[in-house]
Parts: sequence; C-alpha cells; structure tokens
Amino acid sequence: MPEITTEDFMFASEFFLVNSLPPDFESWADNQLDDYLTNNASEMVETHPPDFIWESIETLARGVVRYAGSRKEQKISSEVFTEFFNLLMELEPENLWMDGEASKAEVKRREKNILLRWNGLEKTVGRSVSQEEIWKMYKEKENE
Repeated sequence: MPEITTEDFMFASEFFLVNSLPPDFESWADNQLDDYLTNNASEMVETHPPDFIWESIETLARGVVRYAGSRKEQKISSEVFTEFFNLLMELEPENLWMDGEASKAEVKRREKNILLRWNGLEKTVGRSVSQEEIWKMYKEKENE
C-alpha cells in the first residue's frame, strides 16, 4: 500500500475540521495536536474526543490513498494503448501543423478534437492517462 503523506492527512482533515491541518502538524507534540483537533472540530465531530477525530482523519486518508492507488493500477489494454498512441502521434507538431500547411485556426481545431477523443478514451479506462504514461508504455513495448 502506498505511504500516506502529509498532504493526504491535510486533505482528509478538511472533512472533519473547520481549518485543515497545517503542513507542520507532524512536528507537533501530542497535546498540541489534540488541542488543534478539539478547537477546529467541525459540527460533525465537535462532541467527540481528539482521538476519535484523528482516527476519522487517518481512516479517510488511508481510504483515499488506497482508492487512488487502485484506480492508478488499472491497466490499459493493448487495443486502447494503440488508440492512445495514435492520438499521441496526431498531436506531434509536424502532424498537427500538416508539415506547415495548416493555419493556426486549423491546428487549434484539430488539437481540440484530438484531446476530446483522448478524454473519451480516459473514460473507457476509468482514470486520467498522461501522454508521459503512453510514451513510457511505448518504450516498454519497444524493449520487449
């Protein structure tokens, strides 16, 4: 399981505190953290002790990290990779500009259309897919 970062705790704290945890909260003494949790508790948890509030924040942070990790691990099929790679080739400057023959307006229109198709493929995969990820997959396939 991926490590939970300070930012993950800060994000999760926004659901339970009126002011999220600050970046330096990990350097605080336990009593300082307890005071902060008590003084910044949202209505949802204001009647609970700081231990409960902390456990709620930690549980949410772990759940979000686990969910994000599982989404990221979704593989791209060979067929979908090919479609992404073809779009990547269409985005290459010489192809977008049709070797200098396309107008600026035509390039913008073509790029917008390609990116819309890219977004459609991302919906098929169920997550965001970066151009860097497709290049990395291409290099890995090339080395097989």
